[in-house]
Amino acid sequence: MRVALVTTGKMELLGLPSALKLLFPEHTFLSEESRPGEPFPGFTSKRVVLPQEDGGVGHAGKLVEAALGTIVEGADRAIILEDLELINQGNEQAVVDHLRAEIGRFLQKPALPATAAERLRAQVSFHLAVPMVESWLFGDPQGPIHAGVPTSRLPPRLVPGRDPECFLTEDPAYCVDDGDGCEAWQRAGRPPHNEPKWLKTRRRVEHPKAYLSWLARHPSQGDCSGYHEAKQGKRALQKLNWNSVLQNPDWFKYLRSMVRDLELSLGSATVSTGGQLARLTDPTLSRPAPLLRNL
Repeated sequence: MRVALVTTGKMELLGLPSALKLLFPEHTFLSEESRPGEPFPGFTSKRVVLPQEDGGVGHAGKLVEAALGTIVEGADRAIILEDLELINQGNEQAVVDHLRAEIGRFLQKPALPATAAERLRAQVSFHLAVPMVESWLFGDPQGPIHAGVPTSRLPPRLVPGRDPECFLTEDPAYCVDDGDGCEAWQRAGRPPHNEPKWLKTRRRVEHPKAYLSWLARHPSQGDCSGYHEAKQGKRALQKLNWNSVLQNPDWFKYLRSMVRDLELSLGSATVSTGGQLARLTDPTLSRPAPLLRNL
């Protein structure tokens, strides 16, 4: 089968097809682009609220439109994957409700295929990377290494026994790093566009991307890190050790829901995927008035 992936980040755009191919080697995974080399704009970078009734179809609706387009063009399945982001932790229901509202708006557009609603229900799903896709790498002992972290800085100092989808580090050096050791950034006069990622968030201890950037810090680079999504992030995702990531049945409920969703269409994955699923995106639940396969 041919599975289209509609994603909102460079790392997912470039690395997710190969990652899923490791789980389902007999099937084809292709990333869709909003324009050459670019993912689609996401809708979770701000706190999500329901759209105004007089508003048009926004970024969430555009993701659905792109997914349906891949089905019309011949894909057998389409997966929309969006980062939850820290600002929407605890707001997951609103994220799903927002998407459902925008699907309703999208289906009211003129000139849609008569089968649009049926195809969305049968062939398109929506899933969340919680809080962002970098959390997956902390479920794989080799993930940070593949992302450019020197072995001398490992293992990462995370709160023991905590699901990486509820990411939290207790690394004291990371918590207080103010960027003074970033030589290239300091010499350049600390330009905002090159500010180290861990300085850009007030919630750095909860931010897997910021912590990964700090672990891979490189004083001579402008942004003080050897980690970048389109290169090291892509490589780490392409090599993801699914057996390690899915080993704890109580962890990665949202990721596990996406994998289980694919299994329902593609057959069993190459590793054991049993465990808890996230209720909001669980593809096995029966839902009233479904709009997508799992919503």
